[in-house]
Amino acid sequence: MKKVLFLFGVAFLLIMGCTQIPPEKVDNGELLSIELSGGKCSGPCLSRNLNISNSGAVVENYNYTDYKHGILSKEDLDALTALVETTDYDGLREKKFTGDCPTASDGLKRAYSFYTSKGVQKIDGCETKVDSNDPLFKFINDLLKKYTYDWRTKSFVSN
Repeated sequence: MKKVLFLFGVAFLLIMGCTQIPPEKVDNGELLSIELSGGKCSGPCLSRNLNISNSGAVVENYNYTDYKHGILSKEDLDALTALVETTDYDGLREKKFTGDCPTASDGLKRAYSFYTSKGVQKIDGCETKVDSNDPLFKFINDLLKKYTYDWRTKSFVSN
């Protein structure tokens, strides 16, 4: 049951439809943006993304409305910031995605934007094979496990 709730929470954090990656800018207060796009929309597509600011604020944008869900602990924010700054993004992008993009079958594509001191680094899940064992993505997945969305309280809670 816990695994199902975790997967449901991750999907909720990341699911959105028919949106674009944010415009390139560095000094916008963001540290990380995770978005999903695609799917087949019979009407207006839903829009979802999860943003973590450089102050640690966790904000979900759902249907163009921001919902603030709390703040990362100082330890988690410091660790995430260090990983965002030191990751070899060119090395990550060398691992090409070779399968069918999930959007080909009404699925969703995951895209990451990392706001570093050297510029915005983007990783598109339909272009790059995302290795969940890479320290950056492993830490992000651990954060998603730790800061789980609670549907009843409509907030992220640290377990």
